[in-house]
Formats: sequence, C-alpha cells, structure tokens
Amino acid sequence: MPRSLRVLSIGLVAAATFSTSWASAQTAPATTPAQPAGGAQPAGAATQPGGTDGSDGVRTSQSRVIDTTQEELEREQGQTEQEREAARRRAEEEERRRRDHKYQVGVRIAFGLPYRFRMEYGGDDSAQCQADPEGETDEAFCTELGEPALDIGLEFGITDTLELFLLMRIGLTSDEFTDANVLNLGLGLRSYTNPTDLVKFYLGFALMMDLGSTDNAMAGDYGSFDFGVRGQFGFQFDVIRYLGIFIQIDPQLFFLRYLDTAIGGSIGLQGRFP
Repeated sequence: MPRSLRVLSIGLVAAATFSTSWASAQTAPATTPAQPAGGAQPAGAATQPGGTDGSDGVRTSQSRVIDTTQEELEREQGQTEQEREAARRRAEEEERRRRDHKYQVGVRIAFGLPYRFRMEYGGDDSAQCQADPEGETDEAFCTELGEPALDIGLEFGITDTLELFLLMRIGLTSDEFTDANVLNLGLGLRSYTNPTDLVKFYLGFALMMDLGSTDNAMAGDYGSFDFGVRGQFGFQFDVIRYLGIFIQIDPQLFFLRYLDTAIGGSIGLQGRFP
C-alpha cells in the first residue's frame, strides 16, 4: 500500500477512536473519587461541572418537600375556613327555623276586656237592649263596657306561617244584660306574616259559638246559643322557642239573637313544645 494511503488510514482510525471516547465521557455518570484518610481531597481531583459537588440536588429535594407541605397546609386551612363558614350558615338557618311554630303544640292564655255595641233586630220577639226598672222605656241600641274575660287556647303549627287553634273565652264577671258569665267556644286559623323573626305580626279568624245562658227576664227570648265570628290582629314577641308574649285587638260579631258587636284588646302568653 502506498505510504500516503497508509497515513490517511491511520488518521481516520485515530479520529474515530477519539470521537467514540469523547461521546462515552459525556454520557457516563460522574463519580466521586474516594477521600483519603483525614478528609483531604486528593490532588488533581476534578469537581462537578459548574462548580457543584451534589449538594444542589439535596437542596432541591428538600425545597420540593417544603413546597408540597406548604401547599397541603394551605389547602387544609382553606377547607377549614370553608367548613367554619358552612357551619356558621347552618347555625343561623337553624336558629331562624327554631323561631317559627311549625309542628309545635301551644297553649295560649290571655286577659281581655271588650267594649260592646248591641242592637236588636225589632219585632215583638226580639230582646230589648235595656229597660228601666219600671219598664217605661226600652232601647233598641245600647253600648257598654263588657265584662273582663279569660281566653284559653290550644294550638298547633301546621306550617311555618299557619297555626290552627281552639279557643274558649270565659267571662270573669256576669254580663249586665244576661246576668250570666260569657262562655264562647271557637275554631280558627292564625297566619304569621314573618314567622322566623323575633317579633311577628299575625292575623287570625275564628268561627265562634256563644253558649252563655241567661237568668234575666229582661233579656226576653235571648236564648242560650248564638253564632258569630272573631278576628285577631296582633304582635307576638317570641322570647325563646318555647315562649311568646303577645298583644292583640280582637273584634267579634254575634248575629243570631241580635247584632252584638264588641271591639276589645287582650294581652297574654303562649307556651309551645317541643
């Protein structure tokens, strides 16, 4: 083989060998030479590229752990705040619900005083409103301050706003016209316009029966039964879930025997359970 070709072949082989060795050096993992006794670094020992000795990797791992822990703490803190807010809202809603009377049984006691307006229908069989002792004058229309009365009610909250009730009114003194104590029985329905508030406005309506008898001959054919209606317009302050204080205006009208109208007021307590 000519000398020139032999020289060229040797150059090519050397270049290939150098290229292979350089590529292997780039891909091979870096090794740390053994430390001699006493911790001194051997002379000529090479450091990691960029001047690092492997501690950067440890610091990076620690930083990642710290970041992950911080994220978990922040996430748990956010969940805790959301849970607290949800619990607060549930407590407020529960408190509002506890102010209404739904499914509660109640007992209502009130003291009332009416002012009466009476008018006869006319005719020989109708009762005169009043007469003087000698029977010289009769009046078809009269007014008087009625007898004080005690109202006792048994009630049940059928919805948030509606309350069904049975009512009994007992006169504490005898009526001047009938010489008998008032005895009224009624069935009614009461509606609260703002049932979850501490102070509630309500409207009520009841069908009433008057069962009071009379021992006064001056009442004529007054009889022992009458039928009428009664209204309720009032405010109630629920001190707690189980107790309320109320004040109301309660007009009423009886109309079978004669036209008997009364406008009165009452104040009382309502106890409820559960």
